[in-house]
Amino acid sequence: MDDSDSPASENGKLPLRMYRRLKAWSQRYGLERKFSALLLLAAVLSGIATFAAMTGRLPGAGIRAASCCSSSWT
Repeated sequence: MDDSDSPASENGKLPLRMYRRLKAWSQRYGLERKFSALLLLAAVLSGIATFAAMTGRLPGAGIRAASCCSSSWT
């Protein structure tokens, strides 16, 4: 039996065709650039949140962030 006649060889080509169509569609709508901008924004916000969590201060605002360890509840 020849492997090229088996259904598995046809199924192997399907994901590649779907990938190429998805890639062409995403390039047509500029999704690569939009996704990279979204990823950059998420990285910056994550850095700010990490800074605020570790220091208890929001950068540039002069505002003290809520601290986990200091409580006004007595």
